[in-house]
Amino acid sequence: MMNRKKLTAVVASVALVAVLGIGGTLMYFTDRDTKSNVITMGNVNGSLIETTDTENAVNTEDGITYNDRVTPGDTLSKVPTVKLGDDSEDAYIRVKMTITGLDMVDAQGNKYADILENQLDIGNKWTKNVDGYYYYADKMSKKGETQALFTEVKVPEGWGNEVANAEVTIDLIAELIQADNFDSHLQKNGNNVIGWTGITEDDIEDYTVPQP
Repeated sequence: MMNRKKLTAVVASVALVAVLGIGGTLMYFTDRDTKSNVITMGNVNGSLIETTDTENAVNTEDGITYNDRVTPGDTLSKVPTVKLGDDSEDAYIRVKMTITGLDMVDAQGNKYADILENQLDIGNKWTKNVDGYYYYADKMSKKGETQALFTEVKVPEGWGNEVANAEVTIDLIAELIQADNFDSHLQKNGNNVIGWTGITEDDIEDYTVPQP
C-alpha cells in the first residue's frame, strides 16, 4: 500500500468505451494573522479513445459495436489509446483487459479468451506484467497520447462450432497515476516501465467530471 496519497484517475472501457475521468482539489491554508496561502492541487485525467475502420462498425458511448457477424479468420479493426487531458499532470499509465464470452477451452486446456488475447498485435511500448496489467513504457506528458495498445482483433481460423453465436466482449480499464514522486514504485527494464509496485486497483480512485 502507498504511504502517501497519489493523484490518480481511472478511465474505464466497457465493451471498449472510453470514459473520461478528471479530478481536482483546491486547498486553503490560513493562520491567525489572517494571511492566506492558496495552493491549487494538480490533477491527473485522461481519456481512453478507440477508433475503428471496420465497415458497419458503430462507435457509441457504450463502445464499438460490430453489426456484421464475424467468422473464424476474420480481422476486426480496433485501436485503443490513452490520451492525457490538457490540464493533467504528467502520469504513468496501465491498462487491464478482460475478455468475456469465451469460456471454452481447447484440447490442450488453453482458454479461448487467452488465445484471442495472445493473438492481439500488442504495441512494442506495452508490457504485460504478471499482475495482468499492460504497462506503458514511457511517462506521459500533458496532451500526450500513448501508442495504440493494439490495432486489430483476429478470430483464429481453427475455431469452429464451439464459438457459434458467441457474444464476445473486450473490456479495458486504463489507470493513470501521477509521475511526480512515483519513481520508487516503478519496475523497469532499462528505461522502460514494466510494472508498478505496491499499487493495487483499490489505490486508484475514479474521478467524475466537475460540473461548472
